[in-house]
Amino acid sequence: MVPVQTSGFQNCDLCFDKVIVDDIEHVKSYKYYEDFKSKISEVSRIEKHEILGRDNDQQRIVVYCGGIALHDLYCAYKIYQIALQNGFGTDVEMRYPKEHLWI
Repeated sequence: MVPVQTSGFQNCDLCFDKVIVDDIEHVKSYKYYEDFKSKISEVSRIEKHEILGRDNDQQRIVVYCGGIALHDLYCAYKIYQIALQNGFGTDVEMRYPKEHLWI
């Protein structure tokens, strides 16, 4: 997992099998958009089960979600519901980052 903020990976975008975004409009300004637009889909299509997120274990996916906090809260809520339904742990240790990357 690598934070890319809103500038994209530039030519690395082309190395991925799928590009998943929260909103296609916000990535149209990326340098190589025209080259990877055939691989792009919005995360809402995955949430609605219109497409698969990952088709196989070898597939390489980059996700650009630069949307509003409401999207983050909704997705977190849905993940929490899935965790509860499947008996996964729901306690998350929260701490301030001690290193440059907080993953």
